Amino acid sequence: MVGDTVGAIIDFYFACTEVRAWDLAVTHASWCFENDGTGFNAAVGDALLQGYETSFGLSETERKAFPVLARGACLRFLLTRAWDWLNTPADALVTRKDPIAFLRRLEHYTSL
Repeated sequence: MVGDTVGAIIDFYFACTEVRAWDLAVTHASWCFENDGTGFNAAVGDALLQGYETSFGLSETERKAFPVLARGACLRFLLTRAWDWLNTPADALVTRKDPIAFLRRLEHYTSL
């Protein structure tokens, strides 16, 4: 979302060839926090989950596994960002992103 306008739509069908709930967990972990990983926005999280439920639905197994999937998503980004933080050359054209932002998200999902 850009303000009150839809800026993009995620094609969950094409995003992953495994468990679609994984893509939902990745999106939840990415969109429902401030950029620094603080300030979980429950309203955004609830809206994302409700929208997904309306379109696809979650099985009871997926619903129970969601916190673990979200932790896995956070761990994935934490580790790849940490790798990039330590190994990206100073003259690289990419901007390193702080891995601690996903550590904070991981802590949130671990507390559920």
